[in-house]
Amino acid sequence: MRVIQEKVREFHEKYGYANPDKPELISDAAAAARYDLIREELTEYLAAVGAGDLVAIADALADLTYVVVGTAVAHGMDLQPLLDEVHRSNMTKEPAADNPNKPVKGATFERPRLAELLMIQTTGLPGYGHGV
Repeated sequence: MRVIQEKVREFHEKYGYANPDKPELISDAAAAARYDLIREELTEYLAAVGAGDLVAIADALADLTYVVVGTAVAHGMDLQPLLDEVHRSNMTKEPAADNPNKPVKGATFERPRLAELLMIQTTGLPGYGHGV
């Protein structure tokens, strides 16, 4: 994920998009624009699936990923440690009693410590800063 985030940051720099060095909120207008981009790519994915077009599915997934990573960049977030933490948390889920293929938050579930990671990214502690 770090490589794609570096590429998206480069894109933001080239075209003058938000590219903060630490986590921050963005304006309601900027958030709405990011939402519209994500929704557009998600709609393209659904259309590609409906058409049975594997190339269009790949295009939609790549574009969706690019836009989601761009949203993290716009917020100044280093996405890799956040994804790593969500993965760690997801691995503490248990199979649902009625559907063993659906993980659920059971007795062993540990919530992701995202607030801590954002604090680390915000303060720029050595080794944990904006890693991209």
